[in-house]
Amino acid sequence: MTTVHRVMVWGMVALATVLSLVRLNAIGFNQDYILPKRVWQVDILQTVSDASGGAEVSALLPTTTSRQNILDAANLSPDFDHVAEPDGPNLVGRWRLQPRKDGGQIKYTVRVQPEAVRFDIDPDIRLSDDVPAGLQAFVAATDEIQVDAADVRELATSLRPDSGSVLRYAQSAFDHVQGFQFRPFKGTTSALTALRLGEASCNGRSRLLVALFRAQNIPARLVGGVILEEGSKRTSHQWMEAFIAGRWVPFDALNHHFAQIPAHYLELYRGDLAEFKHTSGITYRYEFKMRPELVPPSTIAEKRDALGVWSIFEQLGLSLDLLRILIMMPLGAMVIVIFRNVVGLKTFGTFLPTLIAAASTNTGFWSGVFGFVVIVLLTSLVRRAIAPLQLLHSPQLAILLTTTVSLMVVLTFVGAQFGLSGLTRITLFPIAVLAITAERFVLMEAEEGAVEALRTLAWTVVVVFFCYLAISSVALQLLLLSFPELLLVVVAVDIWLGRWLGLRVTEWARFRPVLAAAEIR
Repeated sequence: MTTVHRVMVWGMVALATVLSLVRLNAIGFNQDYILPKRVWQVDILQTVSDASGGAEVSALLPTTTSRQNILDAANLSPDFDHVAEPDGPNLVGRWRLQPRKDGGQIKYTVRVQPEAVRFDIDPDIRLSDDVPAGLQAFVAATDEIQVDAADVRELATSLRPDSGSVLRYAQSAFDHVQGFQFRPFKGTTSALTALRLGEASCNGRSRLLVALFRAQNIPARLVGGVILEEGSKRTSHQWMEAFIAGRWVPFDALNHHFAQIPAHYLELYRGDLAEFKHTSGITYRYEFKMRPELVPPSTIAEKRDALGVWSIFEQLGLSLDLLRILIMMPLGAMVIVIFRNVVGLKTFGTFLPTLIAAASTNTGFWSGVFGFVVIVLLTSLVRRAIAPLQLLHSPQLAILLTTTVSLMVVLTFVGAQFGLSGLTRITLFPIAVLAITAERFVLMEAEEGAVEALRTLAWTVVVVFFCYLAISSVALQLLLLSFPELLLVVVAVDIWLGRWLGLRVTEWARFRPVLAAAEIR
């Protein structure tokens, strides 16, 4: 690398450092001004059919609590009469459909910003026979939480520490229930059933843990919700809370969360309740659809000058997810430069892996790669089939483009039919790039053979994987979103790699015998 190149590289690194320090100084070194927040859009979907006699359904709906903030909520069910009303600590949504055979779909959507919570339990707090005023109901036995059952009482007594420490008892009860085998029971599993079987899903474990806490006069209750994951699901989740030192402390004995709950837990209700109810005699189905997005922190308005790029996107009403993808593309391109110039791998297209990796952040890596490979291979078969027609290049490309679009539609349909949420978003892939890649695959197959074409496709998938890791890294996203001037460091690395004169990794492996022989001489 020449002196000019060294000056450029180190100059860009120095400039990026200075600009980052200036930004940090401008915002007062407060991370709350720069770290974006994760917000989830959750659609609670209920489908009703065969409702010739009408239908009534209800669902427990999320509300703002100490650890989750409902930013907005909307009922999008024009065919149903709807009302939402409080019921104790919960919000119940009710829908009524007039008699009609075809039924309809209920859609209730919320945007929620949940937060992780963690509690430290004072080891000096002791078990007591006194129950805080107003909480007697949370130490009582129920049909499903058999506090007074001999088996439950006996286990609670054996777990009680000599010191009487609430922390030690909670840990012992939690560890005991956590050690159960997992079994995905359908319906309700009572505390006593879970105890006697020694296996349970989330609701059986939570009921037993509630019973063990109540058996020592610690108020406890069930909490129902859903674990937020991008895509769709029909499974809800239950955990529990115990009232300790004036606070409701969460415990999840299935997923190993002691006195804490992670940020991707959405609370729907409190109590031993059913999330959904509906009239009998109808065909009924429910589903949760979830999609995360990054949004600027609420404090951004106070520091608009220091956070110029975010301010622009916010004023234009553009999604921060769009900014996230745009700002990560140069990093993905740098990964490709490393694999092509340093490792020596051949890929289809110079920056195709970055585009596929960026699209895969919406589909998931495996769904994205599956769709990419299937589309390229099947489209290449069509390219070979029309080759004897000797068409001009533009008509050929138009046919390949049509084939690519058709395959995307088919994959989306297959994904919807089999519940593969990643495939349903395959239409987000760059259509023209896929068509051109399929054409290049056929040309390489004709010029260099099928083995070389398949090898190049395989290496392309490998590079897509590493680009995906870089682009989807939350840590790197937060870093570049907070300090976009660090893209200068990415450019500096590109310049340094652009003067790479050493052996590539693949060349070193290929000529290793020759190099070894030269060293011996």
